[in-house]
Amino acid sequence: MNYIGKNEDVRWVCEGANKKNDRQYYPGRKRITGDMHGQAPVLWCAHVLLN
Repeated sequence: MNYIGKNEDVRWVCEGANKKNDRQYYPGRKRITGDMHGQAPVLWCAHVLLN
């Protein structure tokens, strides 16, 4: 819940890159609020909780 803002935007999401399959690459990426690729994990979590 600490990562969902007042407008339901997910905060602290790594900016999209789709360039590397490397865990060390993504922690260094810029953090964005409301990036759409960060919304999917929230939807998956809500789906599991509702079911």
